Amino acid sequence: MKIIKLKQDLPEFNHKLIAVAREQRGLGQKELAEKVEIDQGNISRIESGKQIPMKDTMEKIAKALNYNLEFFKQKSQVIDFESSFYRRRLKIPKKDLLKAEANINISKVNLDALLRMVELPEPDYLKFDLSEGGTVPDCAIKLREYWKLPQGYVANLTQILEKNGIVVISIDFEGVNIDGHAIVTEDNIPVIFINRNIPADRYRLTLAHELGHLALHVGKEISEERDVEKEAFLFAGEFMMPEKEIKPDLSDVSLESLKELKKYWKISMGALIKRASDLKVISDNQYKYLWQQMVKLGYKKREPEELDFDKEEPSIIRQLVDAHIDELEFKEKELAEFLGMKHEEFSLKYLADRAKLKKSRGGKA
Repeated sequence: MKIIKLKQDLPEFNHKLIAVAREQRGLGQKELAEKVEIDQGNISRIESGKQIPMKDTMEKIAKALNYNLEFFKQKSQVIDFESSFYRRRLKIPKKDLLKAEANINISKVNLDALLRMVELPEPDYLKFDLSEGGTVPDCAIKLREYWKLPQGYVANLTQILEKNGIVVISIDFEGVNIDGHAIVTEDNIPVIFINRNIPADRYRLTLAHELGHLALHVGKEISEERDVEKEAFLFAGEFMMPEKEIKPDLSDVSLESLKELKKYWKISMGALIKRASDLKVISDNQYKYLWQQMVKLGYKKREPEELDFDKEEPSIIRQLVDAHIDELEFKEKELAEFLGMKHEEFSLKYLADRAKLKKSRGGKA
C-alpha cells in the first residue's frame, strides 16, 4: 500500500448519502422528518437534490441518523442497485432490502475515504466478453491459468482475490438473505461485498460467484435474454471445481463420497451435487435421490459439523485502518471522525478484528 497526499475537494453536502444513512437506520422519510421536525416534503426534496439544506437542518439530520456532519460531505458515488443482477432473484421485504443495500453503500463510502490517503495496487484479473465467443467454463479456466493457480482445490480464495487487487469486504446483513454483491468503483477498484454470517463453504462459493460477475458482467451491457446468475454459477463451479479434475470423482457419487469431496474441495455437499448435475455425470433421478437423502438427514439446513472448516478472512480493510493509525498517526477517534462515524460504531465495525489480531500476536488489545 502506498501513502498519498490528501486532496481537499469535498462538496458541501452529498444529498444521496442522506437517503443511504436513513435507509441503513431503517427509517422512512416520514420517520426522519418527525425526528428532525420538518415536513416530509422537505426531506424528499433534500434527498433528491432539489433543495439545499441549511446547516442547522443538516446538523439535525446528522444527529437523528447518528452520523457526524462530515459524513454527508463526502463525494463518494452511491451504488445504483436498480439494475443489479442479484435483485432479479430476491424475494425480500423492500425495507430490509434497502437497509442491506445501504450497508453496502456505507462500506463503499468508508472504503473511498480510506483510499483518499492510501493507494492500493492496480487490480489484475481478466475480463471476458461472451458476445465475442467462448464459453463460461473456458473463462474460468483462463483466469485460473492467468493467476497461475495449481491444480486441485483453491487453498484460500480471499487471499488470491486480495493479492490481485480485488477488495473483499464482509458485511453483517442482519438476517437479510443476501450472500454477496460485486462492483467496480468509479476509481476502477473491484470490490466484492460478502455476507459475513454465511457458512465457510458457502462463503467461498459466493466469492467465486461474484468473481464471475466481475469477469463476465460488471460494467458491461448485458442482453436481457442472458441468465447472468446462471453464468456466474457456472463460472464459480468451474473455477472452484474444474471439470477435468472433479468429474471422475462425481460419476459414482454418494453421501459418504460427498463428505470426502467436501473435505478436499472445501465446497458444500449441496454445491457438489449441483456440480455433478451440471456436468451430467448423474441422472435427474440420482440428483433428486441425493437431495431427498440430504433433506432426510437434515443436511440441507446444516451439513455435518465434523466437516466444518475455518472461514477465510479478508484483510485489506484491516490493513487500510492499520495504515491510518500506525503510519498516518490517526488516533482512533480522529479516524472515526474522518469517516464521519461515531466512535462507538466505528470501533464495532473496524477495530474489533484489529484488537483480536493484536491480542493473538501477544500485544495489547
